[in-house]
Amino acid sequence: MRRYLWLVAITVALFLGAGAALATTNDSPPGAISSASQADPTGDAGSGPDITSLTASVSTAGILTLSVTAANGVGNDQSVQFFITTPSGGELDIAQFDDGESLLSVWTGSDWQSIHGVSASHTGNTFTVSDSLSDLQDAVHTPVQPALSVSVNSYIHADAPETPIQADADPDTGSLNIATVASTPPATSTTTTSPPPPPTPSTGPWPNGYPSWNQKIVRLSKNRIEWTRLTVTHVPAGRRSRSGARRDARSRNSRRW
Repeated sequence: MRRYLWLVAITVALFLGAGAALATTNDSPPGAISSASQADPTGDAGSGPDITSLTASVSTAGILTLSVTAANGVGNDQSVQFFITTPSGGELDIAQFDDGESLLSVWTGSDWQSIHGVSASHTGNTFTVSDSLSDLQDAVHTPVQPALSVSVNSYIHADAPETPIQADADPDTGSLNIATVASTPPATSTTTTSPPPPPTPSTGPWPNGYPSWNQKIVRLSKNRIEWTRLTVTHVPAGRRSRSGARRDARSRNSRRW
């Protein structure tokens, strides 16, 4: 039986549009480059699949996974369809029908062209499809980096010759933005701090500092030394200095004047 893919309204955007229903989260699970989810209120789908949440993630292996939960499931002659917009405006559709068939299609500018089936599964009322970013790029012939815009619609009358009728959408307006490349962590810088210079010795309380010796020594034979210059500087006014010599018992070096 021939299926119809139906695009009622899709906003081409790289970022989440204003007025999206309920909260959006962007916490990436382990092994994912990025993830995002969008909640949708219940009771707004009539007799069609009532969407309550949309989740998108991109793995480190480059696999895009999309999941939608419908409070009342997907019944006979119904479908849920994910719409994907690339940064340059290319449009893809991954449709999942009530019998489990999932189909990837590309918008040609006037109609949807079917490409091939995609991996799909469902648990309870949650329907999940996945495809590689490289496959999506080959289908739409435009880059899928650095981000994709995603939305999901539900329909009744999914089988020909009936015309599909939109029952619900998530987000209600705009789209959900999902990064397709890993973010680059900010570069870390290392600051090298030189140790502070050693403290400068105090010059003492006198105007010119503490008294000090200025000397020059000449080594003589027999382990003797002789001062050729010996002065005492910085002697406070009115004070006297005294000098003396002694034999060092340890080195036996003698000093003479």
